[in-house]
Amino acid sequence: MSMYAVSLFLLGVFGFSAYGQPDKGQNGKGPIWNATMTDLLKRDLFQGYDKFARPAQHSDTTNVDLAITVRYVHVDDKRFMLTVHGWLKMVWHDEKLKWNETEYKGLTMLYLADHELWQPDITLFNSAVGNTLDHYGNSHSIAYCSGTVLWVPPAQFIVYCNLDLTHWPFDTQMCHLILGSWTSSGDQINLTAIEETVNGDTLGVDGSEWKLLKVETKRKVTFYACCDEPYIQVYIYLTVSRLSATYYSAIVLPTIGMVLMTLSLFWLSPHTQERMVLSATILLLICIYLVYFSQRLPATGSNTPLIVSFYSYHLILVVLAIIMSVVTYNLASLKKPVPWYIQNIVRGPLGYILGVHHQQVGYTVEMSGEDEIRSYDDTREERGMLPTNQPGKPWAAIAAALDRFLFFFYVLVFFCLALRSAF
Repeated sequence: MSMYAVSLFLLGVFGFSAYGQPDKGQNGKGPIWNATMTDLLKRDLFQGYDKFARPAQHSDTTNVDLAITVRYVHVDDKRFMLTVHGWLKMVWHDEKLKWNETEYKGLTMLYLADHELWQPDITLFNSAVGNTLDHYGNSHSIAYCSGTVLWVPPAQFIVYCNLDLTHWPFDTQMCHLILGSWTSSGDQINLTAIEETVNGDTLGVDGSEWKLLKVETKRKVTFYACCDEPYIQVYIYLTVSRLSATYYSAIVLPTIGMVLMTLSLFWLSPHTQERMVLSATILLLICIYLVYFSQRLPATGSNTPLIVSFYSYHLILVVLAIIMSVVTYNLASLKKPVPWYIQNIVRGPLGYILGVHHQQVGYTVEMSGEDEIRSYDDTREERGMLPTNQPGKPWAAIAAALDRFLFFFYVLVFFCLALRSAF
């Protein structure tokens, strides 16, 4: 009975040993799946590797070279924000990721995920979205056998920008990004801008409202009151210009049309209804554009766009033109004699300039119970008598002279406003 029990025990031990052996191939020399040189290298490199520890002695500094390639920029006028899409290039030296490529069959680089190795905590200091410090997502890095690590993550930066909208929509803005290590001082992580690649903006997106004109970098060292060690930031200055072809067609050309319509008011007769209709139409168009500007532009700001000021002044000028239309209408309807000093003004050099010197300007007198108008011939200086069947005609000439004067005055005002808006 005891021999039977011993036999069962030995059988169970041998069976368990056979079950616990790894699966063999047909030749019985090893497992079916074979490790590659990459697997062996990663096993050797990352055995005991701590991704949260800076890969250098505590007394040494890790130099990080930084560059940016901008692909797309957008400026939010109403919120004073700049959005930058691009690639941030970072290069540093990791002492723990060095190997002899001859020992690994010429393997000179490794592609590593972000959770596998140490990466500098480069953060956007002036971010307008303050709820996260992660700007780069889960992008891979390239480690070379010399210990150099290259990391080029896609990034989106949103920052506040002090916009100068004086020349909107033909404006050029300058904004900046502030990049630096969030926790490490300059004694631990030393940031340096790579000048030869920082201006790489050749991958711009067609159809963008903004064009990148220039990218400049500046390295700044800051000392805080709390700490003795320096802190390093890299300032990236972006100069962008608005592409204004659409605005030119939608704003500038209609503005020119409204100016011409306003000037044409003074060439219409004061007695025509079309003059008031045209004035009301211009007034309505200006109000529509002012409402558009209020929706398109911020309500607050240090500078008012010149185009908005132009429309505001234009609105005032049209209101004054309507008032003067009422004045000239009543002036042309007067029947009393024209004062002699007004006649002299109209018949003088000013009349020649205004183009009304050829019109008849006289005064009413009583003769034999009939009212007659004594007129002056501008070319012969002879006096003649006109019957009173054309009441108000002398004052109509005065109203025409006033309209011509207002026309030239408005031309001068619009010219000055245009120069102010252009410069």
